[in-house]
Amino acid sequence: MPKITAIELENFQTIGKRTVIPIRDLTLMFGPNGAGKSAIFDAIELLKLVLSDDWGEDGKKLMVLLNKWSRNSGETNSSMSLGLGIQMFIDEQWDYCEGMMDNELWKRLNLIDIGGLSPREGTYGGRYRNDFLNKNIRFFIQFQSHEPPYHQVDWDISYMSISCEEIPIFELKKDLPENDPIAHIYKKDWLSFEAIDALNKNYKNPEYSGSTILSRVSSQIGMHSSARFWFDERYFMKEADSQFLRLSQQIIDFFKILINAELSDTSLVNASRTVPTIDEAISIVEGIYEPGVARYRLDWSPLLKTLEVTINKGETHWVYMSQLVADSLTSDRDELNDSWSDMSYLSRINSLLREELFIENGYQLTGELFCAMPLLNMQNHDYGEPRCYPKLVRLYLTDNHQRELDIDEVGSGIGYVLPVLAALVRDGIAFIQQPELHLHPRLQSQLGEAIVRAIENKKNYGAFAIIETHSEHVLLRVMRLIRNAKSRATDSLNPITFEKVSVLYFDPLPTGETEVKRLRLAPDGQLIDRWPGGFFNERFKDIFDE
Repeated sequence: MPKITAIELENFQTIGKRTVIPIRDLTLMFGPNGAGKSAIFDAIELLKLVLSDDWGEDGKKLMVLLNKWSRNSGETNSSMSLGLGIQMFIDEQWDYCEGMMDNELWKRLNLIDIGGLSPREGTYGGRYRNDFLNKNIRFFIQFQSHEPPYHQVDWDISYMSISCEEIPIFELKKDLPENDPIAHIYKKDWLSFEAIDALNKNYKNPEYSGSTILSRVSSQIGMHSSARFWFDERYFMKEADSQFLRLSQQIIDFFKILINAELSDTSLVNASRTVPTIDEAISIVEGIYEPGVARYRLDWSPLLKTLEVTINKGETHWVYMSQLVADSLTSDRDELNDSWSDMSYLSRINSLLREELFIENGYQLTGELFCAMPLLNMQNHDYGEPRCYPKLVRLYLTDNHQRELDIDEVGSGIGYVLPVLAALVRDGIAFIQQPELHLHPRLQSQLGEAIVRAIENKKNYGAFAIIETHSEHVLLRVMRLIRNAKSRATDSLNPITFEKVSVLYFDPLPTGETEVKRLRLAPDGQLIDRWPGGFFNERFKDIFDE
């Protein structure tokens, strides 16, 4: 299974020169306000769009983000550029990627054959899986703006590279700035050149060397509404060029699938999150699908669809937690004796609340349900299980005395931390901004404990968390738990170690750019490198400076 190991940025917001940002199971980002820590979250959003099949009409959705996030976008009459990329490590579990068979790109790739990478071989890696096993895959793309007639800024793909262990597989690069780029395919055992070889016997393409094949292509974004057509077929006049086009698209599609599979299960918790009012704590959720059991769909009823839009006005993580509560209250499963890895996500949230954070209060997240199905439909149909009905869910908390408490009446701390816990306990990728909001120092330290517990018990090999924070208490607790990891070896799936944590400091420079520095950790969890600029030293100044 692939595991994301780094994000690359160039001329992206405050990031100037090309910067490789290491990603580990737990990545903690520190730095002053406005230093560009959130650039990573925006870069992931842009990368997902780049690798999608929908750039908008004439590429407008993509160009809007390029104009917005390019480093030079504030300058007039200047050429703008932006680069971003991703690095992934392929491990022993590559044969299986959960959810892959439902991916539309995967279904399309299953209809074509590019050699050993074809899923027809019976496994995700095919018979040439060892060409990628325990190796690092890198995808990088660079965009360049130009000013066409009528002074409307357009963008080109000026460079693209797909490589394995720094050995190129596919490249798109320009020989001269004013020319269209040349696409290069480098011959590999798992890439069949047979059709192109046969055609070149007739066409005698002088640019085909036998180990590398290349062709000039158009890369202007505005010409294409879909990211799939990075190459426009009308530019390929010969049959050999048409074969080159198809092979290029198959290679790109394969790596789009590989990366998209890892980026598909992500959750973002913004620093701008709010505590839900009573009304905002009410959501309408669909029923759970179970094989062999009919499911009532909301779109069968215009009334329910209207309710869904009207009620679900709050942030998406509250709707998500409402779904968890609905699943739990309609299930007969007893999780009291389950280990963390076997618990439902709701039980994991409540476990962190009662054992790590709000121990004295004993807060637990729960709710009440109301059937949201027209009575006529209930009388005329047998849907078998109550879990299959759509429901209105009102979230609330209980405490040690089993009192029902609305989330907005118990202090803002728990309302701000619940979305953080909901993101952490999932087995996917979590992007979290300022998890410590409205928590006092002791609770910030205990939040560090909750973060580590969630990271140590993720079943998905590719899962990780990127956390933007200003809290030294969270960091100090993480460092302490690294030091004590051996004591938890029997209680967690993968005890945290210094190799699994990336501590990043975003250092603003006088030029307006940001330098990203990784602060090294020793095996005992201590920092090897000092904090740049005296970060976290303010309390010592207040105590000792006269």
